[in-house]
Amino acid sequence: FSDYLQQYFAMCQCIDDNIGRLLNKMKDLEIDQDTVVVFTSDHGDMLGDHSKLNKGIPYESSMGIPFIVKYPGHVPKGKIIETAYSSVDFAPTILGLLGVPQLPPDVNFQGVDGSQELMSNQTLSTNRDQIVFSDSGQSWAAAITSGFKFIVSSTQEAFLFDLFADPEELINFIASPEHQDVKAILQSALVEAGVNYEMTLFSSTSHPEGIFLDKPVCHDNRNVLRLDFGEAFFCKNITDT
Repeated sequence: FSDYLQQYFAMCQCIDDNIGRLLNKMKDLEIDQDTVVVFTSDHGDMLGDHSKLNKGIPYESSMGIPFIVKYPGHVPKGKIIETAYSSVDFAPTILGLLGVPQLPPDVNFQGVDGSQELMSNQTLSTNRDQIVFSDSGQSWAAAITSGFKFIVSSTQEAFLFDLFADPEELINFIASPEHQDVKAILQSALVEAGVNYEMTLFSSTSHPEGIFLDKPVCHDNRNVLRLDFGEAFFCKNITDT
């Protein structure tokens, strides 16, 4: 594990050093004041968080990515945006920053143009009504807005993370009375997106047994311990008595 971390942070150091070289060269060429510089990534890495490694997991360490923009005279220094955006928004946003006029009718983006929010004079900007979606195929799907993340899974109950109250994502707020409004909004949005975008997780052929959209009354775990007399109890064993 220590080798894994060393290799990862060595790559980060390499990227950092070479971005510095690039920025210095732009300054030498005197193009640094009228060039848009964007630093981003396609995914993160768990690096041991929640006892997991690599990517493809709906925790912030894996799915949260940077989108750092330098555009002197247009994007204010110290600008922080808490609005939820996704990689599908990159192209229309960057074209918006460049002032590209209306695109041809045969060019369509699923994403939104966030350039006006980037260039606004607000130091801290948040649009809590904007929701983005992500899915891994058959394993999980998520609806995300500023500070909140609703996740459904093919193997577990649904999760609702409150990144304001619990940035480490250790607590499932799915049954919290204070979170029922935001849960309902994200539930509805994810179901609609799952159908409209034909997400695999919402396919009846892929998951004929269905998935949990909320906290179930009872949920069988794969790792059920048998009792002393050798019998294991599951949801089907629960009766009214």
